[in-house]
Amino acid sequence: MKKLLLTIFIIFLASPFIQADNYIFFNITQGMSVSQIQTELQTVIDNATIKDTVIVTGSKTNADAELVLHIIKGIRVVWRANYLSSTPFGADNLISFTGDGLFAVDFGALITENANAINAAGKGSYVIVCDNGKVQTSGDGMNAITTYGSVFVMDNAQLSSTTGETIASNSDNASVLVGGGTISATSENAIITWGKNAQILISGGHVYNNADVSSYVINAAWSNNAFVHVSGNAIVEAKGYGFGIYSAGNAQVSGNAQVHINKGGNDPSIAAVRAVNDVTVTDNAKVSASNNCAIYCFENVTVSWNAIVEAKNDAIAIKIYGESGPTVGYVTVTDNAQVIAAHNYAISSHNAVVLNGGVVFAYGNEMSHIINNEYFFGTTRGVILAWNKDAGNTKYEKFSTDDLFISPETATAHWDFIGGKAGISYANGTNTGFIPIEEVSIEGMGVKPITNDELRITVYPNPTTGELYIQSSKFKVQEFKGSKVQEFKSLKVQSVEVFDVYGRKIKHSSAAAEPQPSGQSFNPSIPQSFNISGFPSGFYFVKIATENGVVVKKVVKE
Repeated sequence: MKKLLLTIFIIFLASPFIQADNYIFFNITQGMSVSQIQTELQTVIDNATIKDTVIVTGSKTNADAELVLHIIKGIRVVWRANYLSSTPFGADNLISFTGDGLFAVDFGALITENANAINAAGKGSYVIVCDNGKVQTSGDGMNAITTYGSVFVMDNAQLSSTTGETIASNSDNASVLVGGGTISATSENAIITWGKNAQILISGGHVYNNADVSSYVINAAWSNNAFVHVSGNAIVEAKGYGFGIYSAGNAQVSGNAQVHINKGGNDPSIAAVRAVNDVTVTDNAKVSASNNCAIYCFENVTVSWNAIVEAKNDAIAIKIYGESGPTVGYVTVTDNAQVIAAHNYAISSHNAVVLNGGVVFAYGNEMSHIINNEYFFGTTRGVILAWNKDAGNTKYEKFSTDDLFISPETATAHWDFIGGKAGISYANGTNTGFIPIEEVSIEGMGVKPITNDELRITVYPNPTTGELYIQSSKFKVQEFKGSKVQEFKSLKVQSVEVFDVYGRKIKHSSAAAEPQPSGQSFNPSIPQSFNISGFPSGFYFVKIATENGVVVKKVVKE
């Protein structure tokens, strides 16, 4: 994904300038009126060809009207002028342009106190801010960039807003790509998108807000099927209250990236990363919360490859939606990844938690609270460590085991001091070692990786008008010890329960008692039928119990 993102930047950022054969310069002077600039600059743009780049230079600090331009597809306008609005300002935008062309702020500055700085109305338009370019607004409810196309930010660019959005994207299938620079907001979202299938890809730079009320750094909550990816050495940070990332689709944090929230009122619905679908944290990335949740997700959370998810100050590290009834998502911690919490659940999920070479670590907490497993439908393998500082062992005394818990059960552990560091000495069979508190890791613990393929249950059609078919297929489980693989085929579906979005059970049945499609008695190799035609349209959760476990599927009733 990082290579793909870099490729996108190269294609969309470099090529417009590389392809240009001619540079046409237009110089703004202080004495020119906005109408004069608009007339003369538009003439230059209209006469340009796709081989030309129009470069605007000069300075004007008393712009008193909106500068409106039309830039057709294939034409590039590069803004290197220092252009500021005066007070009062009688328009909504400092600069606006229509058409599907490219407008870049390159070493220049667009600064206004009482208007949107840039308004790009073309759905195929591109706004680029790079090379120390500045786009700033302090207007009441005004945005630094309002766009119906795509936005690219890189290098040492600086974008900021005081009371509005910094980047506001309104178009379906549009992209906001950030490869560097600083994007900040004081009271609203640093980046927000409303369009369907939008992509916000951050591969570098610092994106943050300082809001005193609940808001978002990256807000894709209104964009169906949105994808937010933070990678590289990028930092996304809520310095005030609110969310780091909120996606109506998927969210991914990878490659040394960091997403943080620093304040909050212990509201479990606020998170550093919140997504309606899946959240993935991988490749040395870190997601952390000082309050509230680190990750709050509707479906699946995967933490892998040395990634860290950490919650402090009574926060939950990973929470899957739902306080009652089953949920859809699975939590997987693998490949030396760590999930850490203080004084609260490390993982709160009503479905399976799979550990495959990862660590779930809680401190200053009840042992039973490391994983909230009231609706725990799966098996846990890997390593779980916890200690209860509040139980009286505030000094982590050597060989005290009353408040220390480690899984699997075959392992033993005790507090210890080695090399001047407090930590955990463990023994797992013939493997022994020591884990300092500040270096929680299972590397070298001798825990063998486990292949634990999901119990494969298919529910179809989905969406459905009423009739559902439930089919089980083979899956494999490799035991914790040894390498023997067990295979199960066409497991018997024992019962089916249907829950609404509020967690209320609204139907229960023994699947074997349902009429079969062929009219035969129960046969595990034949899909089981289940009818929800009498239910209103909407989302439902189907909990399916088999002879080897329970899974939950989300279905849509049309």
